Amino acid sequence: MRVQAPRFFSARSGGLVSDDDDAVLDCYWLARWYHQSPEVFLALPLSQVRMHMRRTNQIAERSRAAQVDDD
Repeated sequence: MRVQAPRFFSARSGGLVSDDDDAVLDCYWLARWYHQSPEVFLALPLSQVRMHMRRTNQIAERSRAAQVDDD
């Protein structure tokens, strides 16, 4: 019986092990938001990309709410 390796995301391994293109797009979105190379996020495990997306979306939402309050 073999233990199955967890799915991960890494630019070094040739990309996403599953067929979820949304994760790749999330990496490019994060790179644009933080003015970084997409490779920075493509090299991270998928769980970290998801965590960065959640936190970044929270920041964006708070920024939008602050703008509405200022108007």
